[in-house]
Amino acid sequence: MSTKMNTLMTLTLTTAFRPLRLLVLAAMVVALASLSAVAEEHGKDGHYRQVNLVSDLPGVAQSQDTNLVNAWGISFSSASPFWISDNGTGKATLYSVTNDPSGMPSVVKVGLEVTIPGEGNPTGQLFNNTSAFHGDLFIFASEDGTISGWRGALGTTAEILVPPSTAIYKGIALSSNSSGPLLLAANFHEGTIDAYDSSLNLAGQFADSHAPANYAPFNVQTIAGAVFVTFTMQDADKHDDVSGRGHGLIDIFDPQTTRRGALRFRPPPSASTAIRCSSGTSAVGPSWPSTPMASFRASSSSVTEGRL
Repeated sequence: MSTKMNTLMTLTLTTAFRPLRLLVLAAMVVALASLSAVAEEHGKDGHYRQVNLVSDLPGVAQSQDTNLVNAWGISFSSASPFWISDNGTGKATLYSVTNDPSGMPSVVKVGLEVTIPGEGNPTGQLFNNTSAFHGDLFIFASEDGTISGWRGALGTTAEILVPPSTAIYKGIALSSNSSGPLLLAANFHEGTIDAYDSSLNLAGQFADSHAPANYAPFNVQTIAGAVFVTFTMQDADKHDDVSGRGHGLIDIFDPQTTRRGALRFRPPPSASTAIRCSSGTSAVGPSWPSTPMASFRASSSSVTEGRL
């Protein structure tokens, strides 16, 4: 597994207009590039204030939690604490973050710790606001190909929704099409996005045939109805990413039509890891090209062109 930094922090972007506060994982610091552009747009006096909230190491943050090893995915509902995937310890840990009157954040660890089944190497996660997928409220992807879920009745252990496989899932997102809710999992090993229907059947796999060789989906996120897929370069085992400048790209597609667009950056980004659209913010959807998402592969043994 890739080694990530193990500190949960807040970043406060202060500009001449208003502060923008984000709760992020250190593994998500790739988002700083886009935040810098926001700061430049709003004024030259924009700056960041970083407050380390939780770390697995002593003396680094407000609180120490030795379970926070290789911290990866993060999700929450409007009323829940922040749920964090601890890839290195096989758990999901919860943290409540509040701000005092001056705006200074503080953190309290919630007592619930959830054990992730399988090999215990969770990556991405999501909050499920539908009744699908056994009604589990939080759903986790893992590097052993397991997808698991948790709801209150399960106590301190998540249940297996999709058993282990040859897939290596690095990220997961909730989407939908005309048939209902979908889970979209970034299968880094096979270079596909795997789509599961509300009954947890593999509805299909799809890939971008125009992506460079040895690039594969590392994360997937839905923003304003569009699906964003980050790609990065695979190592020789197709298990982990190869870090480096220029090793990242992003695809965007419409889950209703599977029409695809792509983002290319100059200078190119480093290995793509995380995308987050903060609750309450809006995003402008892309203008879809006429070409459908390439290389849709049905879950049967035959390979066909199709639509998700």
